[in-house]
Parts: sequence; structure tokens; C-alpha cells
Amino acid sequence: MMINSYSAGYELQEKGIPLGKNLATGEEVFLDLDLLKTHLHVIGPTGTGKTRFLLHLSKYLMQIPRATFIQIDFKGDLHELTRDYCISAGLAKRLVIFDPQNQEAVCGYNPLRPNGLPLGTHAKAVREGIEAAWGQNALDFAMTPQLHRFLYLTLYAVRELELTLVEALELLRPGSEVRKAIIPRIRDPYVKSALVYFDSLQERRQEEIAASSVARLEGFCLDRHIRQIFAPQQRSLDLAAVMRNHQILLVNLGKGRAALRRDDASLLGKLIVNDVVNHAFEREPQRRTPCYLMSDEFQNAATPDFASCLDEGRGLETHCVLSHQFLAQIQQEERSGYLYHSVMNDCRTRVCFGGSAPEDLEVLVPRMFLGELNPWALKDELVAPVFAPVESTRVVRTTQRGRSRIESISYPYTEGESESESEGEGTSVGTTRSREETVSQAHTHEKSRGRFQAWGASDTTSDAWSESDMKSNHISDTEGEGNGYAGQSGSNFSYGSRGNWAIGWQGGSSWHQESSRASMRGTSDGHASTVGGGNAHTDSANWGEQEGESDGVTRGRSSAVGEAETVSFQKNASRTRGTTITRGETPSLSEGESGSESESVVPFHEYHERSIISSRTFLSLEEQKLLLAQKLEAQPQAHCVIKAPGEQALFLKLPQIETPWISGRRRERAVKRIWTSQPYYSTPAEIEAEAEARRRLLLTHAPVQEAEIIPDQEAVEPATYRHKRKKA
Repeated sequence: MMINSYSAGYELQEKGIPLGKNLATGEEVFLDLDLLKTHLHVIGPTGTGKTRFLLHLSKYLMQIPRATFIQIDFKGDLHELTRDYCISAGLAKRLVIFDPQNQEAVCGYNPLRPNGLPLGTHAKAVREGIEAAWGQNALDFAMTPQLHRFLYLTLYAVRELELTLVEALELLRPGSEVRKAIIPRIRDPYVKSALVYFDSLQERRQEEIAASSVARLEGFCLDRHIRQIFAPQQRSLDLAAVMRNHQILLVNLGKGRAALRRDDASLLGKLIVNDVVNHAFEREPQRRTPCYLMSDEFQNAATPDFASCLDEGRGLETHCVLSHQFLAQIQQEERSGYLYHSVMNDCRTRVCFGGSAPEDLEVLVPRMFLGELNPWALKDELVAPVFAPVESTRVVRTTQRGRSRIESISYPYTEGESESESEGEGTSVGTTRSREETVSQAHTHEKSRGRFQAWGASDTTSDAWSESDMKSNHISDTEGEGNGYAGQSGSNFSYGSRGNWAIGWQGGSSWHQESSRASMRGTSDGHASTVGGGNAHTDSANWGEQEGESDGVTRGRSSAVGEAETVSFQKNASRTRGTTITRGETPSLSEGESGSESESVVPFHEYHERSIISSRTFLSLEEQKLLLAQKLEAQPQAHCVIKAPGEQALFLKLPQIETPWISGRRRERAVKRIWTSQPYYSTPAEIEAEAEARRRLLLTHAPVQEAEIIPDQEAVEPATYRHKRKKA
């Protein structure tokens, strides 16, 4: 994963370092940079993913603007991964590599290089690192007073003259010529007198008194490889410049290799850590910028000064990321318990991986999950049901549905009788004259076919009487002529209720022409009287088919002239009487549906079921701790629990951290470029030549005169800076 350096600073300030996903919610979790001000403690056995996690943090911490990043690795894996990442990400210009395994270009380190601290404080700090490398601390002073005394005297004298640990060993040897050359140059009268007394003793006594101190220093300086690291005076690691220039320092103290043993790595680590702490204390408050110190297997580099840095690191702008495997490592490293309590209390943000031992879980679980331990955590309870009456109301709904079907037959009967009489008399006289001439021609064609069916019944009763007198005189004269043709064909079939059948066909054609003239006069008188009545009942039913076709042409012409005079007299009387009877049959059918709904609220007593807890048990604190310890221990690889101050512990799944890959040729070119660009590297031959030249110079030059000393400035102004000022 590559990080854009232009936006990394802004994103880190706004969000923080992405750590992974919360297993409970699936949300991304970020580590606020402010949490690192109170340090980060990472613990977990090997193989759980700590190295990858530290690499992930390193990628982001190295991108913070105006910040120094120092990484000390006692295994070597993290160092190689971080180095390759810096080269691949374009951070090689800021990179400083301290790798004692490298024999081609040695990065010198002089723990007595002036760092701004007073001479005595600096000497005590270096003494503390040497003693800690042998498993001693300040409480062992009563057991080894001579070691404390002579280490301090030796380191003070060497620091004052800006020499190295190699000259410190030479100063303590019996009959040392270097000591005789150094004593006249010492400015402090008490240190000088103590060394003068020591030099005045017999060599055997000198050896007895300084044996423990010589043994401590010989363990490092007699090793040619370690001596090459401590011997350079000028071309050595300058931690003040590293912190001032916001560089990236990678320290590889991988143990178990032929060139570096455990004691050697521990000594170098403790001296470098103490030096970083001393420079952190030396910086002016207004000029302090963040310095991130990361150490894997940090117990190998821990000292009491380092514990004090944890106590005051927030104000010093020195923020530590400490990683190790189990708690006993820091308990046994510093037996007073000061370091252990500083780590457990000052590192307020803690990351725990799975697989820890039960004795560690007993300590970690209360610290990680104290806010989640609940004395009222329910374990089990027995519940009994109870049914209690409760006064209430309920809604009663009524629904009605109906359906009806009615069939009926009625037989109506009507009988009526009517009678009427009428009488009238009239006379009419009229004369009619007319003349008419008609010419006509017609052609008709007709074809018909039909089917019929009919039946019926009727009863009729009637009684009537009428009488009339009529008289008419009629005169007409008619003349006409006509001719025509007619033809007809047809057939019919009929059936009657009385059994009559008839089938017939007829057709014919004719042609005639007629001419006539007629004249007629006449007078008629008449009288008629009619009485009648009847009763009839008829049933009939018939059906049949009929088909016919006719075609005719008629032409004619007629002319008539006539005159008529009519005189009529009419008198009539009528009487009608009738009776009507009507019978019938009328069937009827009716169907219907009906429905209704209604609601009403009525009082009601209902029984509610309640649960009454009959007994209840709670999880004890020990049981809760056990459950959380099991969950903490069972975490798979690349999973962890993080606890930040003021927040609940979160179980996380860490992101997949890819291994930075670069070719061997590119790595070699980049490392050589670092050697040539930084003023901290020398070849072994150059180091041996420098040490020998310094020894000869020390033995041949005259001692420094007392008049040249400025006592008031010595405690606050390093000798190196004073010498530079004199040269200027």
C-alpha cells in the first residue's frame, strides 16, 4: 500500500491512522494521533501479526510533516520491511540506517557525543545504560559501589575531553599511559583528584578496584565489530541532527546473528534510547516537534530514564509505540517495578493480540474491559407466569346477512257486461260531376318466401240490433280502354286445427284490350233492419311455408265523364249488449339479499399474563473476567483488541498489509546512496586509522591550560560547540 505524501498529513490530522474494521459493526476504525501522545502499548505472542501491525503504523507515522521517526528493532524483520518501504515510497532522502550487521560501511555511534546535557548528567546517563545492559539498576548501588564510582569518573573524564568508550577502557587499565595523558586535561578538580589518587596506587590495587568496571567495558570494546561502532568520534550518529531535521532513523539490532549477540544489542539499544530521551529533555519547549519512538521487543532497550520519558513524554513531544510478547519481559528486565508500572499506567492506549498466557490475561482483562465489567450482569433467572384480571373494554361487532326467494302464480278472472243504444237520422243531397282520363303502365315482379306459426284462443259473445233507410239517385257516364297482361305462380301449404290440409299451385297469363263506353242512371230506396247476436269460441293453431312469384305488365288508358246526383235519407238505431269474461295465469318470481353490521363497546375483564421472576443469579466478576479472557485469547491471527482512554474496547480485524517489494539492485543502490550522503558512515579501515591517530595525538600533545577554561559556561554549553566557536 502506497501513501500519497501530499495528502497524508491532512488525512492523518482529520481522521487518524486506519486500523481495520470493527467486528461488531463492520465500520472502519481510526487511531487518533492525539492518542499517541500518551503512548501506545502493543502486546501479543509471536506469530499473531504484531510485526505487520507495526509496519502499518510506521507507514503513516513517517508521513507526518515536521515529525521525527525512530524505529528500534531487536529481531530484524520489521527493520527490513520498513527500509524497503521507505526506498519504494521515495523517503530515502530522509532515511538514516544504523545496522551493525553491515561490515562494508559502519555507522559509528558515540554515546558520549555532546548532546547539550551537563557533563555529570550525561556521564550518569551513559553509566545507567551500561549497567542496565548487565541487568543492574539504580537500586543495586549498595551492592556495587566501586562499579558506580569508577564508571562515573571514567565516563565524566572521557565526556569532558570528547573521547569515546574505547578511551574509557584504556583509562581504567593498570599503568595506563592514556590515563596519565588524560588526567592533566581534566578541569573538574574532584574528578581529577580521584583519578590522580587512583593512578598513584599500585597496579595490582588498581586492577582490584577497577575490575568490575573494566569487565563491563571489555565485554563490548574488545569485540572488534562493536569497537568499530564506538570508536568513531566525528563520523558518528548525531541524534540531535536527526531530530532537528525530522529524519527517519531505522536501528537494526537483530539478535542471534554472528556479528551481534544479545548483550551487545541490549547495550546499543539502551544507549540509543537513553540518548534519544536526553535529547528530548534538552530541546527547548518552543522548538519541540513530535518525535515518534517505536521499539519492537522494547524491554531490551528499557532503562529508568526511558521510564521517566514515558511519565513526561506528552510534554516532551516524544511519543512511544512499545511492543513485546508478555508482561514478564518488562517485569524481569527492571526488578524495581518502576518500568513495569510506567508502561502499564502511562501507555493509555493498548492493543492486545490473541494467544496470551493466562497470567497475562489476568492483568490485561481488567485494564482492557474495566468499563464493561458489570456486577449486575445476569447469568440466569427463573420466570413464573401469572394471569391477573384487568378491567378493560372490548368492541362487539354484530353482522347480519339475509337472502329471500319468492315464487308465486296468480290466476286473474274478470267478468264484465255492457249495454248501449243509439239512434240517428240524416238526409243528404249532392250532385257530382267528374272527368277523368288515365294512362298507366306498370311492371311488377314479386317473389316471396316465408314461414309462419300461430295459435290462439278467444271467446266472444255479442248481441246487436240496427235499422236503416237509404235512398240514392246515381247517374254516371264512363268510357275507357285498357289492356294488360298478368301472370302468377305460387304454392302454399297450410295446416289448421281442424285437420284441413291444402296444397295448390296456380298460374296463368292473359292479354286483353278493351274499349268501352257506358252511361247509367239509377234511383234506389232501401230499408234494413238487423238483429243478431252470437257466441263463439275458437281454438286455432297453424304453421306453414309459402312461396310465390309474380310478374306482370299492365298498360291502360281510361276516360270518364259523369254527373251524379244523390239524395239519401238514413235513419238507424242500434242496441248493443255484451258480456266479457277474461281468465289468465300470471307466474311471478322475486329474489333479494339484505345485510347489516354494527359495533358496540362494552365493559370487559380480561386476563393478562405476567411473568414474575422467582429467582435470579448474576455473573460474578471472576466469571466475567474468564469469559472476556477466553474471547481475548481466542483471537485469530491479524485480529486484535484496542482500548483507548474513555472508550470501550473494540475487537478489530486488521487490514492485509502487503510486503513492500523492491529489487535487490535498487535496494543496493539506495543504501549506498545513503552511505555517501550522510556523514555517519566509515569503512573499517578508516575507523581503525582514526582511532590510532587519536591515540597518538592524545599521547603527544600538551595538556589544556587552566586559563582557557570558562567554568560558568561548561555546564550549559557543550564542548563541541565551544570548540567550533573558537575555530570560527
